[in-house]
Amino acid sequence: MKEASKLHIIVSSDQKAAEFLDNVKNQAVWDMEVDKEITVYEEEILLLKENWTLMREEALVLMKNVSIENGWLSFPKTYNISGNWSEYPLFTYGAKRHHHCGSAPETCKILKSFPASSKFKRGTVKFIAIQPETKLFGFHGPTNAVLRAHLGLQMPSDGAEKAVLQVGKHHQLQLNEGHTVIFDNSFDRTYINHSSKEPILLLSFDIPNPDLSQDMKQMSYTLGLGHFLFFSFKINILAYN
Repeated sequence: MKEASKLHIIVSSDQKAAEFLDNVKNQAVWDMEVDKEITVYEEEILLLKENWTLMREEALVLMKNVSIENGWLSFPKTYNISGNWSEYPLFTYGAKRHHHCGSAPETCKILKSFPASSKFKRGTVKFIAIQPETKLFGFHGPTNAVLRAHLGLQMPSDGAEKAVLQVGKHHQLQLNEGHTVIFDNSFDRTYINHSSKEPILLLSFDIPNPDLSQDMKQMSYTLGLGHFLFFSFKINILAYN
């Protein structure tokens, strides 16, 4: 991977995509104020931000029972340096998770009006719960076709600096309630919840890299779907053993 970076096949040794597209803009972190290409999604992202408290209410109800039986997927312990990370999928590679959306109807209704994300065949939409004193080993997504956004729904009340997202070696992003951060999903990253008392709660949603052609946006990413199914299967096997 380092050799590929030196040859400029990829832009950074922090970027580890199994599928690397060289005809799209590549950078670790994106900013709506600077990177005007992503303002095409500005209206929909603004709608999410305007309704973040409504989505938080639904997510907090679900967080009362973070378990496989209640639809949550938890990272295997081998993925965590400490603590625990769980996900509640709402849309997976363009498909609505109807049972899950039944428990978060308002959130899914809002996301339905954002088809660039909810119908994106290479992306996912989910709630993420990061328990107190959690730190993850670095991980990354399978393709640089995807930008991932996090909308903060709940942060530890004992200090905003408790919630940290590290993207690559050079970008430490602060996670805040009602605010979004956007990054290239193929870059290595880790999450840290320094709080000893309270979890971090996020809405995670994917959007296409703005340089993707319309055909590429509609193309399913088989490796990504296979990874999701394998990951879900592995989690369930570990949970019951």
